[in-house]
Amino acid sequence: MSDQELKTLIDNIKKTILTDDKKNLLSDAMSKYKLTCSQAKEILDQFTISFEKKIMLSEYIAQNLTDPENLDICLETFDFDLDRKMMKRAIRIV
Repeated sequence: MSDQELKTLIDNIKKTILTDDKKNLLSDAMSKYKLTCSQAKEILDQFTISFEKKIMLSEYIAQNLTDPENLDICLETFDFDLDRKMMKRAIRIV
């Protein structure tokens, strides 16, 4: 995903209120693009609720990472170590 495409996606997510609509934006983008863990973190940082971040990462983003060896960068978006550990285990299985 180019920097401009990432910026556009993030801008659209910021303008969108409902979580389901944000999911649709992300789902559409992930059907077209691959992204780095740094880009994924920028997207995940747009979500304030940990549960939303978990859904976005596990259902839409994880399978589209070009550098899954850098997953820890994505996990920095979670405030709690338990969430980071849980997501690391879940994504490694996928």
